[in-house]
Amino acid sequence: MAITVKKELFMLALVTEPNVRKAYEKANISNNTAYKWLNDKEFQSAFTQFKREMMRATTARLQSHTTNAVDVLSKIMVDENAPANARVQSVRTILEYAYKGIELEDISERVERLERNLINDD
Repeated sequence: MAITVKKELFMLALVTEPNVRKAYEKANISNNTAYKWLNDKEFQSAFTQFKREMMRATTARLQSHTTNAVDVLSKIMVDENAPANARVQSVRTILEYAYKGIELEDISERVERLERNLINDD
């Protein structure tokens, strides 16, 4: 089963509409066609890939704003005129994500080391 423009439109509708019915109506396909595609392994695989690509693009957009987000948190944190709870929350957020970053780096290094050991054992 080739992934046609119609199928791509249906995939997009599936992630933007609240339910399958609205998705197949938006994609201008029948109920039978929609469920036939939804039950097709190739369509399921393509749809999974489609959703992954959408999440990669979304993640890239989010990451492009991280510097600005940290700048905003930093400004609130040091602004003596900001409410105390906002300053505390900024501090908490910065520290929490700094620790999470270190944690992820440590886990990544450990996984890489384990993978190297597994490869060397073979």
